Order: sequence, then structure tokens, then C-alpha cells
Amino acid sequence: MNEEEVNELVDRIHSAKESLVLFGRQVFRISSDFGELSRTRPDSFRQLAAEHKLFANKEIVHAQMEEFYKASINYIELLREINRRALELSGTAAPQKHLSLHLGDATYLVENFNNWRCLEQSNA
Repeated sequence: MNEEEVNELVDRIHSAKESLVLFGRQVFRISSDFGELSRTRPDSFRQLAAEHKLFANKEIVHAQMEEFYKASINYIELLREINRRALELSGTAAPQKHLSLHLGDATYLVENFNNWRCLEQSNA
């Protein structure tokens, strides 16, 4: 691959990630709307069951749904691995394990990292 092709590939990786962000926002809006509608008008889904394509092929709809979401998860995991490898090939160092942030403990780790940095700077 030449430099232009590499740049295009990296742009496509970035674009795919941006698409997932937009998709995630859409799913959260759907979730909110679904929660409201299922609470206030649960019967409206039963009325659509006979005519909407989301509920088509009743005998296999559950199996199709499971396969669809299983494949979707695999696509996201593949994109994550491609992104990880691209970072690795770019020379971008991965953070140390104890600094990796997870939603539940992100604040704690950031605060401790900042405290650690302050200690390092004061000892220098």
C-alpha cells in the first residue's frame, strides 16, 4: 500500500468509529422512546405485530434476531482489533494496565493518576 492508501484506510477506520458513535446515540434515543411507549401504550406493539417487517417471519424471527446481534457484536470486536493493531503499528503506546479506564472506576483512576503525577513532579 502506498501512503495515500494507508491514509484512506485510517480515515475509513475513523469513519467507522464515528458511525458507531452516531449509532449509539440513535440506540439510546430509541431506548428512551421505547421505555416511554412500552410503559404508556404497550398494546401498540401488538397492533403492529401483524404488519411491520420487524415482526415478520414469526417462526424464525427470534433466531434471525440472535444471529443479527451476534454478527453485529463480532463486527464491533473486529473493528476494535483493527483499531488496536493500527495504534500498535503507528507506535502509539498502550496505557499501562493500571491506568486503563473503565466506566465504573474512571474517576478513581484519573484522580489517582493525577495524584501520582503530582508526586512524581514533586520528587523530580
